[in-house]
Amino acid sequence: MKKTLLGAILFSVIAVVVFLLNNSPKVERNKVDSSTQTEVEITEKSSEAKHTDQSKKKSTSQVKVPSQNEEETHSNEEESSNLSATQKKYLKSLNSLNSGFAKAFKYRKEPNELIHFLEEQGLSPKINKKSNSFLGVTWEIRTNKSLPGTRYYNAQYDGDDEDHLFLKYLSYEYAPGEKSFEQVIKSLENSYSIKNKDIISPGENVHLFIERDHVPYTITIKKMNLYDINNDPTYPHTEDDIGTISVRLQLNMEDEH
Repeated sequence: MKKTLLGAILFSVIAVVVFLLNNSPKVERNKVDSSTQTEVEITEKSSEAKHTDQSKKKSTSQVKVPSQNEEETHSNEEESSNLSATQKKYLKSLNSLNSGFAKAFKYRKEPNELIHFLEEQGLSPKINKKSNSFLGVTWEIRTNKSLPGTRYYNAQYDGDDEDHLFLKYLSYEYAPGEKSFEQVIKSLENSYSIKNKDIISPGENVHLFIERDHVPYTITIKKMNLYDINNDPTYPHTEDDIGTISVRLQLNMEDEH
């Protein structure tokens, strides 16, 4: 009887051990599989999140913010689209002229810079050279031709001798028109580094202040009236010229050259 009981107990213990041995690996494998699956899910979610972030960054980086030059170009295109073919031609001449004159101003002690620009434009510059033992040397530069919508180019360089000249003044006229005054102001502001602006009479008389080599100059923009055209000592005018825009860049006489 005792042997039978011991045998039964031993058999039961062996059965339990066998059961545990057979089932333990499955539990462990399930744990591993579950852990692996969780890691895969986390990795996939992380990859998706990273891809989403990159897509957002890429999308953000592709948004183009227009630069100031692009905005100005767009503004100029809109303005130009409202002009006639002749007005567009005049405006193009105005911008080209101011760009060339601004470069000449940059080299204000080199009159040949202005002469070269006028020659490049096919304007046949004429140089009248004068010398005086008391007043020194003067070069006056004019042209026989002009760009469409502009005329009466006149520049003067003074100095003790031809090797030490400086720009005294530079002037021209622009064709009258409803938007001519504003076009001239805008073109000058885009061509020169303006230090200050003085509006004497809105839409009729404005002074722009510029500087080179610490020497100040003033650009006077004036819409010519009947008095102006009748009292111009240099160039002839008629009543049809009323509204013409006179532009004159001049050395401030009280300052050293």
